[in-house]
Amino acid sequence: MKKTIITPVVLKQNKFSSGFKFLGILLFVLLVSGKSWGADVIPKLYLSARNTPQGNTGWTITNAPIDNASTDYWKMLNTNAVLISAAMNLNSFTGESCVIKLGTFGSVNAAKQTITVYISTDNGGTWSSSIATRTPTSSSSVAMAAIDLSGYSGTQVKLKFANLGGDASTGVRFFEAYITGTAVSTSTLNEVLDGASVFGQNGNIVVSATAGLVQAISVYNVQGQQVKTVASPASYQIIPMNNAGSYVVKLQSENTVKVYKVLVK
Repeated sequence: MKKTIITPVVLKQNKFSSGFKFLGILLFVLLVSGKSWGADVIPKLYLSARNTPQGNTGWTITNAPIDNASTDYWKMLNTNAVLISAAMNLNSFTGESCVIKLGTFGSVNAAKQTITVYISTDNGGTWSSSIATRTPTSSSSVAMAAIDLSGYSGTQVKLKFANLGGDASTGVRFFEAYITGTAVSTSTLNEVLDGASVFGQNGNIVVSATAGLVQAISVYNVQGQQVKTVASPASYQIIPMNNAGSYVVKLQSENTVKVYKVLVK
């Protein structure tokens, strides 16, 4: 059975601040609840001027030319019009989402002006079925509803945007793609508490640690709500989860708090 293991963030206490533990936990809750700043997972894709794309490094853009009479969109006018993002490392973020800005091209026709979104976790080797569709209703640039990516993990994740119904005169103006999340601190990613690991398996979260090393376990959903807690856990603790998805797991030992992002399927 394949295990999903995510690199932890370690928050250390010191003797000069008895309140550090509380502040660290508060910061963690703010992060997973989305109340802190957002960070670009990859640079925003947009056109700053005609024929001047920004953030397009690593993107593959097929049959979606920049409009000759405009400065700020790609034309997606046929069924072969596809934009594929650069590879993303979602293991370094929580609460990830994607917002695209779209407009109609030609007469309004939803069947010909719907963008279908797919995701790949193996650098484009294989693609999911559709994870979202977005349909503009006017020709101006409008931000569509955010696409939730928080349930996905991996270091080679890509998104694909396709217009499956366009024709030569009717389709979509693709203005922008903006993929953001809350960055996990990179200053402590290499700090590992010996003898502990956390992974998702068969609808459960599993914590494996040296006996007595972990004193408490707390599990939070991506909204920052605590959904599970275990005091004095076993060395191989299985925590059943009611729903599949992405969770943040906090391990507490005598003087260290460690945070993991775990995907449960």
